[in-house]
Amino acid sequence: MEVNRDLIIDITRDFINTPSPVSYYDEIHQLLEKTAARFGCEVSYDRKRTAYITLAGEDDSKCVCIGAHLDTLGMMVRQINRDGTIMTRALGGVSYASLEGETVIVHTRNGQKYSGLMMCKSHSVHVFDDARTVERDENSMMVILDEEVSSDEEVYALGIEHGDIISVEPRFQLSASGYIKSDPRAGGGTQLQRLTRRTG
Repeated sequence: MEVNRDLIIDITRDFINTPSPVSYYDEIHQLLEKTAARFGCEVSYDRKRTAYITLAGEDDSKCVCIGAHLDTLGMMVRQINRDGTIMTRALGGVSYASLEGETVIVHTRNGQKYSGLMMCKSHSVHVFDDARTVERDENSMMVILDEEVSSDEEVYALGIEHGDIISVEPRFQLSASGYIKSDPRAGGGTQLQRLTRRTG
């Protein structure tokens, strides 16, 4: 079997760079359908939006199912503070301690995307006595948007609402030695997990 290394890298890059936190599958399903079509396949879904690609075999009296998941960990907007910062709720087993300083994307219901920074409320050791010791969790961590906002009204005006999905920047990398990796700090899935298999 001849392996097209460049094709594998390109497809992997596309899937890693496409946001897909738990419950947010609009973009990843579109990519899955587009990728399947390149190989003459179709995607079907069950009532829970689980995707299936069926391949015919020499003997269709039996079948083999190979499962994988494209969803990743992420967050949702829990509260918009009066100063324009955003409190979050974890989707899956997010470790907030590992997300400090990460770029995140807020996905609004009307299709807009806004980048921001995940920060601890006690973010500076020069100002906050507990900067090194406070537990990093959903009560101490917040999103600071990359927008000129300083009030909750200004955040709402952007179209951001409670329940909007938040994804983490995956930071796809292909090393010179042939390893593919992306940011593992959100904890799982195809996008945010270190991949250690050689591609060549």
